[in-house]
Parts: sequence; structure tokens; C-alpha cells
Amino acid sequence: MATPGPDELLKSHHILAKRREIRKREMEGVVVFADENSILRTELFDEVQKGK
Repeated sequence: MATPGPDELLKSHHILAKRREIRKREMEGVVVFADENSILRTELFDEVQKGK
């Protein structure tokens, strides 16, 4: 597994910051389940639905 570069780290930081803001404000939103290549993955959505 390759070490993430600065762009990937910055993107991850922004995603986490936005998630914290949404949680803090109790905002409604849409969750997109995608892999590291930004390819939509219905398998991830199906897996999350199994857990409650």
C-alpha cells in the first residue's frame, strides 16, 4: 500500500471536516458510498444497511 500524498491527505482532511460540521449542525444530507477511485459502490451501501 502506497503512502498517501499531500493531495490525498488534504482531501481526507476536508471530507472529515465537512462530516464534523454536518454532525455538529445536525444537518440532513446525502451520503455517497465510493471507493478510493471515486467509483460508486452499491455493495458498500448494502453492507451499511445490514447494520443498525
